[in-house]
Amino acid sequence: MAYFTELGLAVTNIWNGPDEIEKIIDHLTNENCKEVVIFCQTEHDNWSFSSFDKILDLAKSKNVPVTITNGTKEIYRPVPRLSDYNLIHIPNFWMSYTLCCWIREKINLDKLWISDITKLDYKYHFLSLNRLAHRHRMEMMDLLAMYDLVDSNAISWHNLEPFPYTYKFWSPKTRKLSDNFDYYYDLKMMPTEYYESFSQLVVESDVECLFVTEKTAWPLFIGKPFLVASCQGFHKHLETMGFQLYDEIFDYSFDSEKDQTLRFCMIADNFRKLSKIPLSDLNKLAESIKDKVLHNRKMIIHYATNHETYPDIIKRFYNLYKETGIIVDYFTTSTFIELEKFSYENKYL
Repeated sequence: MAYFTELGLAVTNIWNGPDEIEKIIDHLTNENCKEVVIFCQTEHDNWSFSSFDKILDLAKSKNVPVTITNGTKEIYRPVPRLSDYNLIHIPNFWMSYTLCCWIREKINLDKLWISDITKLDYKYHFLSLNRLAHRHRMEMMDLLAMYDLVDSNAISWHNLEPFPYTYKFWSPKTRKLSDNFDYYYDLKMMPTEYYESFSQLVVESDVECLFVTEKTAWPLFIGKPFLVASCQGFHKHLETMGFQLYDEIFDYSFDSEKDQTLRFCMIADNFRKLSKIPLSDLNKLAESIKDKVLHNRKMIIHYATNHETYPDIIKRFYNLYKETGIIVDYFTTSTFIELEKFSYENKYL
C-alpha cells in the first residue's frame, strides 16, 4: 500500500485486500488527496471488487480523479460507472509478469523454452492445461469429448466442483499430468507432456472480454503452435500486435464466429483434423512453422520487456521510482525492476 501525501496520491492494488481499500477511503476523506490510482492490470473486471463504488462516490464528491488499470483490450459486456473513472487497458501485463516470475524463480530458460520444435519426440497431437472449471472450460472439454479427443491427448482437469453445466459427451473426472500440480499449480515449470505435445489448446480465463493472460503467454514464450478458446476476435487481436498465426496448421475462421458454442466446436474440429496426421509426420509439419514460432517469441519478449509498449501511467510511476526511489505500487513497479535486469541472448530470438 502506498500513500504519498506530498504527491497528493492515494495508490493501491486490488490484491492488497479490502482493508487497504478502506485506507484509500480514509485518505480521501482526511488528507489533501488529488488523485486516486488503483492498479488492476492482472484482472479483467476491476469494477466488481469491494468498495469501488464507495471510492468512486467519495472521489466524485471531492472532484478527485480516479484512474484504474485493467488487463483487457476490449470488453463485450456493460461496464458499470465507466464514466466515473479513467480506465486504462494494459493488455500485455501478463506477458511481462510471466517472464518476471520465471526470472524471480531462477528458472533455466534454456530448459523451459523449446529451442527447436522439429526435434521433439511427439506423443500427443495437443495438450490443454485446465485448473479452475469455469463454465466455458467445461463446454470446451465437452466438445473435445464429442470428437473423442480427450483420452488420446495430454489434457489436465483438476476441479470437480459442481457448476451449472450439463455435460452431453464427457463424464468429468480428475486428469493429472506429470506437473507436480499441488506444488506448481501456477505452472512455473511445464509438465513433461508439454514437450511431448505438438500443439496447445489454451482455454483462457474469460470469454466476454479480450484478456490475454499467462495462459496465452506460455506457448508464445516457450515455442509451440496453439489455439485459444476465448472471445470472438482473440486471434485477430494477436495478429494486430504482430504475432503470426499458424494458418499452415489451423483454420482460423472460428475467430470471427459470434456464437460461443459454435466457435468452440470449430476449435475442437481443428484438433480433430490435426489428430488425423500420424505422430511420425508432426516433425515435418513443425518445419513449416518453425520460423513463425521464433518470430512470436521475439514479439512477446518485445512486449514483455519494452517499457514503450506500456501506457503513460506505468512509465510515469516507473520513472518516479528511478528518479526518487519511491515505489507507489510494489507489485507493479517490482515487475519492471526485475525485467530491466533481464538480458536475453540472440538464441532466444
